[in-house]
Amino acid sequence: MVLLFKTLNAMHDALFRKMRDIRAWQDQHSIILDQHTTILSQIQQHLGLPPPQTDIPGTLELRAPAEEMIPAEETVTTDVPPQATHETTPEPSCPLENPAP
Repeated sequence: MVLLFKTLNAMHDALFRKMRDIRAWQDQHSIILDQHTTILSQIQQHLGLPPPQTDIPGTLELRAPAEEMIPAEETVTTDVPPQATHETTPEPSCPLENPAP
């Protein structure tokens, strides 16, 4: 009976240590996730993008297929201003107009 108690006590201690390790890992994971979320928000602000939606359905909720979510007849168009190009003309290394005699 004493041996059984010692075995159970050792198992309890091992499980307790494992749970403590898992909690520490979860805390570290949560910190990293918060850092990544902050960085993503800063990038979105810098690019002028809207913040992410908070009402996105979870994985357990049923989602409509992509064809049902966006009807084909709804097309979004926008005018994109032309981008300035930075073209340079190469300077000749030796001018061809005045060849050496």
